[in-house]
Amino acid sequence: MTRVRLAAAATVIALSCASSPAVAQAVSPNAAWSCMFASTPTDCGFSLQAAASNRATLVTQARDGNNALELTTQPGDSNLFGSGTSERADLELGPSSSYCNQGQEEWWAHSLLFPDSYVVPPAGAIWNWGVVFDFHHTGPTGQANFQIVSLPTGLEFWIAGGPTVVTGTSDPGFYSLAIGTVVKNQWYDFVYHVKWSSGSDGFFQAWINGQLVLNFSGPTLYVGESCYLKLANYHTPLGVAVSVIHDRIVRGATQADVEIPAAGSNVRTLSLAFAGPGSASVTSNPAGLNCPPACSAGFPTGSTVTLAAVPATSSYVSSWGLPGCQGNASTCAVIMSTDTAATISLALNPVLTVSVGGSGQGSVTSSDRRLNCPGTCVDMLADGTPLTLTAQVSTNSVFSGWSGACSGSQPMCQLTANGNMSAKATFAVSAGTGGGGGTGGAGGPGAMSGSAGGAGALDLLTLISITAGLGARLLHGSLSAGAGRRPPGGRAVPVRR
Repeated sequence: MTRVRLAAAATVIALSCASSPAVAQAVSPNAAWSCMFASTPTDCGFSLQAAASNRATLVTQARDGNNALELTTQPGDSNLFGSGTSERADLELGPSSSYCNQGQEEWWAHSLLFPDSYVVPPAGAIWNWGVVFDFHHTGPTGQANFQIVSLPTGLEFWIAGGPTVVTGTSDPGFYSLAIGTVVKNQWYDFVYHVKWSSGSDGFFQAWINGQLVLNFSGPTLYVGESCYLKLANYHTPLGVAVSVIHDRIVRGATQADVEIPAAGSNVRTLSLAFAGPGSASVTSNPAGLNCPPACSAGFPTGSTVTLAAVPATSSYVSSWGLPGCQGNASTCAVIMSTDTAATISLALNPVLTVSVGGSGQGSVTSSDRRLNCPGTCVDMLADGTPLTLTAQVSTNSVFSGWSGACSGSQPMCQLTANGNMSAKATFAVSAGTGGGGGTGGAGGPGAMSGSAGGAGALDLLTLISITAGLGARLLHGSLSAGAGRRPPGGRAVPVRR
């Protein structure tokens, strides 16, 4: 499980500057679902879990539209819908196939305000707590999959999931992040990007008033369960009335579908996908994308987003799928002038295979020192990498030439990695090595000619030719030596010319 914690102090600063609800905040027409409580607290399919219907009322202190929802508990509002001694006034949006199920990836937004009538759970001999929002699991026991929890020390995000239902904060599968003390009469604009999963591929990102504060990877559901949305005012008994205000709940497919645009600007969505046999991870600066799993995020219109890819050892980026970005580059800068979707092509690094052959003997080495063939004959290269292969002959052999990705008869071959390649070096036995007199050096038996350490044996035809010529010279020399001599009897023998 990967846990990324960001400083809660920075969050508090951002919250203190949250905008007041001076104007209505429009919801994108692309949103899949939204609720602004135009008529009643139970608009949009919500059902009330409270002691009485007056525990949920509409107020004009709204973040969007004309109304917001105020949930209020009174002392004694306990033993309601499984609350035990704790007090509850919640709205529930029941389980649905459209959200909060295994494998579904969603964007959510909602706004929350703590009015003067909200009571922060006090520290004391009893551990006091409150919950103001959650995605509740469908099982009968255990912690919700996601909660905004109010404690004496401040607000926290709680996440629970995996193969074992979490019942306590020390159980496996539990994660928490402190996000600062409660600020009253200021709107908290939450945006969530979540993949619901009981496995390690789940994730949960959260922004507060435009600032990314949570970047969690890990289980977000329990095995075999789904979840559902609750707008909550649920807490230990405090002996006084407690109120929380909710508004502008939105679900969509992208960040731009759900969030409130920053003042004076619009938000553009950047979405990434991968293609090809390779693999890589991509992050963004400014933060927002961490793909996989978080492959979509919103950025201010006109801003520059720098993407950084970290390919797996065997992979490389062959194409970013974005204008102005070159394949093989580790980064890509995108100007967010419009919603942008890109498919990043990932290829496998080229493999160079070398072989040796022929009647002679030799080897091939590479300039990156990773090849020494025979022996190590396969090298994986980054695409575009230059490489030099060198053929080295063994004793009594000569280099005949290259074939495949290399050609020619020079022992050195220069190539550039571009897809899978193969090259073969062929070696032959040196001329004059082998049969008859064998290998001769100085004083070697049977050597007709040669120098120290050199091969000097002659083939059969050459030997016959030399022998015939030598015989003729010997005969000619003997006759010439006897010219003019008189044999016994005094008769001269003429010399033939």
